[in-house]
Amino acid sequence: MSWVFHLKSGVTFHDGTSFDAQTVADWIPLFEGPDSEYPVAAIEHVEVIDAHTAKFMMVHPDPNLFYNLARLFLSVPEPKSVKAMGDNFGVTEAVGTGPCKLESFEIGRETVLARNDAYTWGSPLAKNTGPATFERLTFREIAEDATAFLKLKPGGVDMLMSVPNEFLARVKKQDDLKFLTLRGREINYLAINVAKAPFTNICVRQAAALAINQTEILDRALFHLARTSLAGRSWHRHRGAAVSDRADRAGAAAYTCAGGLRADILHNRGDRAGGFGRTQT
Repeated sequence: MSWVFHLKSGVTFHDGTSFDAQTVADWIPLFEGPDSEYPVAAIEHVEVIDAHTAKFMMVHPDPNLFYNLARLFLSVPEPKSVKAMGDNFGVTEAVGTGPCKLESFEIGRETVLARNDAYTWGSPLAKNTGPATFERLTFREIAEDATAFLKLKPGGVDMLMSVPNEFLARVKKQDDLKFLTLRGREINYLAINVAKAPFTNICVRQAAALAINQTEILDRALFHLARTSLAGRSWHRHRGAAVSDRADRAGAAAYTCAGGLRADILHNRGDRAGGFGRTQT
């Protein structure tokens, strides 16, 4: 099995080096090793067809390949710079192909990016496919959310990348602040160790899924800025039952009994901790 990738022409790294198929072929082997190779472990090697065509020869099919390639930590840096700088790459210098160059980085303080004036290969989905409209961008690291918010109000900073949930109401009420939302890409979920009792029993896992009140989590912890997924309860619909993101104590009790435990075990634990769903989150 193989995948053929056709690369954009005219793309260069910040140091002027061309980005081409050989770059990709040199980049994949950099992930060799037990701690970092899993995103590309299914790739046997990369064949360079021509300057702008790379062919991934696969060891086996990998349904996560495109997802992995699109993630930030698989961005393609200039391979020779990575080898030359070693652990200092990304700290003292970083050489990529993006619209901004790393100008300076102070651990725990700030990161300064400068415009890449040579950038002309932006996504066709973007309004601006060329150089950025700003010359310099400074990201400051402010440890406390409250401190960052206080700096935003008088103009000490121009933007907060994220606003703590508890400040949302205050931000929306201020006429001189603009609140923007973007569709999130993160998925938060409750992971269960299925190798330890009682969760070795599938009935108990199903009972736990029904006992958690997803709606309450959205209301109280996420301020309605997320949505639930019922994928974890889809099996319940196959049993002829309605599926809801609210707690189903009766359904949970039934599955608990089927798993050989007392029907009230989830109720009792939840009552002591203020609700089973809240306990688990």
